[in-house]
Amino acid sequence: MSKIPVPLRHHNNAEHRKLLAEAINVGDYGFAVARGEVEGVSGVNKFGRCPDNLDSGVQSDIWDGAAAAYGTKIYVAPTTARIHQIVSTSTDDDGDPAGVGARTIQVYGLTSWSTKEVSETLTMNGTTNVPTANAYVFIHRMKILTKGATSSNVGVITATADTDSSVSAYILAGNGQTLMAVFAHPDDEAFGTGGTLSKYAAEGHDVHLVTATRGEAGEIAEPDLATPANLPFVRERELRCACEIYGIHPPHFLDYLDG
Repeated sequence: MSKIPVPLRHHNNAEHRKLLAEAINVGDYGFAVARGEVEGVSGVNKFGRCPDNLDSGVQSDIWDGAAAAYGTKIYVAPTTARIHQIVSTSTDDDGDPAGVGARTIQVYGLTSWSTKEVSETLTMNGTTNVPTANAYVFIHRMKILTKGATSSNVGVITATADTDSSVSAYILAGNGQTLMAVFAHPDDEAFGTGGTLSKYAAEGHDVHLVTATRGEAGEIAEPDLATPANLPFVRERELRCACEIYGIHPPHFLDYLDG
């Protein structure tokens, strides 16, 4: 398949939207980007969570700022590229002098809507603001690089845009960063990634495992261990036990039917 010439990024640009529509006509645009079929466009993996009110009926973006404590249900980007102030609610998140919490963090974002992702490393200074070197129109990720005895951040770390005073990113206390693995069936994670999940959990990261189904259509290799009727319950219990061994959070089930 020939590549589709689409500009890297445009913000509210009619020509860009036209080209995207043409791209979508040849199939799923997201898959086309992932397969490298859309010229000049690359994907960025983004994960997050909305800790509160998922079933409240209130529209919300999936990000930490949507937590009840902060109340920013819909993410608001800066009005233009802004220097951001990085700060914690705890003096323990300090790189010089070294504290017991977060010491250095990495910030990822866009300096304009038509450029590639950039990142920078900053040394925390507790409850004192540390300015970013770059001005960002969008910060999509922050993660802790080095930390003290607590193995994570003690306070809530925020990135706040100058002038606009809008918060572009949070790291909630104790999170460091969140790692989420998503699979179709229980035990899929065991084929290659179980050790990785365990490694990051041991390093203090917040690791979640999501599975779309309970694997009820799977083959029963040992008839003494399960029946077609109880197979989904058996596989769920096996996955819960595996998560305990990995040292990660209990699994999240999306409740899709297998098959």
